[in-house]
Amino acid sequence: MDPQTAWDELLAAYRQRDWAEVEQRAGDLLGWLMRGGFPPIPRAIPQLRPITPQSPGRFAVTHSPGR
Repeated sequence: MDPQTAWDELLAAYRQRDWAEVEQRAGDLLGWLMRGGFPPIPRAIPQLRPITPQSPGRFAVTHSPGR
């Protein structure tokens, strides 16, 4: 598992509104982190639209460690 690649792919999928891919990558990262893996290093985060309760991409926020 490369958490940096998964993070970059999550952001790319978010920009493309590919919610299934966002959910997949978020789940992959969550599992990795819960097993003690190291986190990705966020680089410059692009401007993203706010996530609303209606957005399937909310998984990435609501299911992140520490929430």
